[in-house]
Amino acid sequence: MEIVIFLGIGLLMAFATASIAGSKGRDRGAWGLLGFFFGLIALIVACCLSDKRSYDEMEGATYWR
Repeated sequence: MEIVIFLGIGLLMAFATASIAGSKGRDRGAWGLLGFFFGLIALIVACCLSDKRSYDEMEGATYWR
């Protein structure tokens, strides 16, 4: 029963980490694996990452041309 709980928490952390890292232009798969194996540490690091995309690629970027 404990293994199911650990796997569930690992999958939850993987999904959260991948979502945050992906929204910042990072590789979702790699960060998902990091989130699964390192949990809260990877989630905190993903939250602290800078946005990798340029200003033009960001959602909501508005220019007057």
